[in-house]
Amino acid sequence: MMQQHSEHAVTRPPPVYSVRNLVKSFARQSVTALSNVEFDLPQGSFTSVIGASGCGKTTLLKIMAGLVSPTKGSVMLAGRPVLGTRDDIGMMFQKAVLLPWKTTVENILLPIEIREGKSAARARRGEAQTLIELVGLKGFENAYPGELSGGM
Repeated sequence: MMQQHSEHAVTRPPPVYSVRNLVKSFARQSVTALSNVEFDLPQGSFTSVIGASGCGKTTLLKIMAGLVSPTKGSVMLAGRPVLGTRDDIGMMFQKAVLLPWKTTVENILLPIEIREGKSAARARRGEAQTLIELVGLKGFENAYPGELSGGM
């Protein structure tokens, strides 16, 4: 007796990130940090980038965030090329940099102040307050970085 199998095509959503043939070389040091890196990150996935010190993890993430240009290859986010900084990409650096002479809320509002001016930053103080509450820093809005613990 012969069985018939019904095959259903599994359709997957397009990847959120698509990295193709990514190369990053630094001519001054004669170093190739990334060589033909290629992968897709599916929507809703959780991905970790791990490796030895100096293997190119941070370089890869900076390219994916549009902060550094690749020597060769492409990075696509939601079907659009990443060719520079974008409003829909954020990055937390290895070493958090806060301006020591600005309070918590002033540090949060600094990018808005730089891009849109001081009055726009003042107008969005309520949004900054919401963010402060979301990360558990309520009560530290007017604290300076030196007054916060490392885990804050």
